[in-house]
Amino acid sequence: MKSVILRRCTRRRLLAVICLAAVLIVYLLRFTILTCLGQWLNVGQRLDEPVDAVMVLGGGALTRPFVAVEILRAGLARKILISRPELSDENRDGLIPSELEIMRQIVLRSGIATDSIVLMTTVVDSTEREAQVAAEYLKNHPAERLAIVTNDYHTRRTRWLFKRTCGSNFERLVFISAPTDDFDGSNWWRYESGLILYVDEYLKLAKTLIR
Repeated sequence: MKSVILRRCTRRRLLAVICLAAVLIVYLLRFTILTCLGQWLNVGQRLDEPVDAVMVLGGGALTRPFVAVEILRAGLARKILISRPELSDENRDGLIPSELEIMRQIVLRSGIATDSIVLMTTVVDSTEREAQVAAEYLKNHPAERLAIVTNDYHTRRTRWLFKRTCGSNFERLVFISAPTDDFDGSNWWRYESGLILYVDEYLKLAKTLIR
């Protein structure tokens, strides 16, 4: 009986030491782990060959359209497709311009010709809905290839949703990372907005994967 108690105590001490060591290792490697978690979300690709159009997803009006503009300026695309996000109450009341209008003005003032801008007609309220719009576009334009522009931390979930939605046409898509002001995968936890965005993205990704 005494030996059994001793063995149990020994196992408990060993388990406590292992847990303590694990906590210590995680603490010492916390910045490396956080960096890996942030960079894992970014699966953006290089655009080495021209595409027919660039689709700018909603939610990043102050960064994403600039990336699309640079793609057109480089001669890697002929037109820009701008998503039509759902209007907020402030938009409807005329207090602030819609995200669609903000992106359109950014593209126009960057010197892109009006006939190179395509304003999508379908109202979208999620990345999944944008994937459905892209799938419909690919179906109606069977010869075209699209570059999908979204923020770096958003590319993995976007890629997953578009792959699930577009089927065999997924091979005609290229996903391009747009930067986020102030932070990226290497320092996101140092900023309140970065912490919120990255944690929220992981929660949304988990929800996407289990659906």
